[in-house]
Amino acid sequence: MNALLIHYYYPPIRSGAVLRNYYFSREFSQYFDQVYVLTTDNRQMLAQEPLPLPDNVTVLEAKTFDYRRWIGNQTSSHLPEEKKQKPLLTWLGKLMKTLPFHFIMGEGGLLYIFSAVRIGKKLIKAKKIDFIYSSFGPYADHFIAYTIKGKNKQLPWVADFRDLQVEPLYRNVFLRKWQVAIERFLLRRANLVTTISDGLKKHLEIYGRPVMSVPRGVKMHAGKKETFDKFTICYTGSLYQDYRDANLFFSELARLLDQGHIERSSIQFIYAGRDSGQFSHWIQQYGLEDCFVNRGFLTREETLNLQRRSHLQ
Repeated sequence: MNALLIHYYYPPIRSGAVLRNYYFSREFSQYFDQVYVLTTDNRQMLAQEPLPLPDNVTVLEAKTFDYRRWIGNQTSSHLPEEKKQKPLLTWLGKLMKTLPFHFIMGEGGLLYIFSAVRIGKKLIKAKKIDFIYSSFGPYADHFIAYTIKGKNKQLPWVADFRDLQVEPLYRNVFLRKWQVAIERFLLRRANLVTTISDGLKKHLEIYGRPVMSVPRGVKMHAGKKETFDKFTICYTGSLYQDYRDANLFFSELARLLDQGHIERSSIQFIYAGRDSGQFSHWIQQYGLEDCFVNRGFLTREETLNLQRRSHLQ
């Protein structure tokens, strides 16, 4: 039995979006004779973090010309939140996420879709594919699977969601009702929809397909935990525009330090991620420069090591 996985985000691209796809492909390799991963040829030019692949996993690249290619090989291909909050970029970001504009302006783009569909159809005939699995985002991956499934109705297709296309909180798209209608149309060919949590599962059930929650796994590290000498608080995530505000945390930390409840030499706050500009602003606002360490972008292993050594995260 052979499987076809459709993942724009796949190693060696350096991104948190890669990990779920990567570990699923490793798991599938234990149950299928051959696993074919269809991904973007951008993976050779975006920021890199290679991960080992099983011998029976074959990676195929679809030609791509999208905005990620313009960005090229940078430390990160993601914009910091303070830039996203500019009115024009906020509007363009929402338009880019809105279907069907997403297929033209978003990750992947039309060339990726056409190229991947062509490769996928040839692969199904040549390698006798028995199973299709695609991931969101971008939605191009699901659209590719939807198109391939149209000519191969006998093949089971599982559509996975790390996030939601229509966010209930962030208001991330235009024409929300139209988005739901398009998603319902595209997912009608999926045999199963999977997602990372029961919370997201409830939102995906409105599309009328079977939905299963498959949570993200964690890798347990045995042995004694070696922590920093100073009491260390770390944060390695993003801010997501105005939905995460650290003002209260930093104001209270500054108050405790100023009143002598905590010695400045005994504590540090470490940030790693794309929003260092906003964190630096807060740090300066509350006079915490001597307690702040900005690590910028880290590899996955460096991030895990930082989290393991911190007292609070």
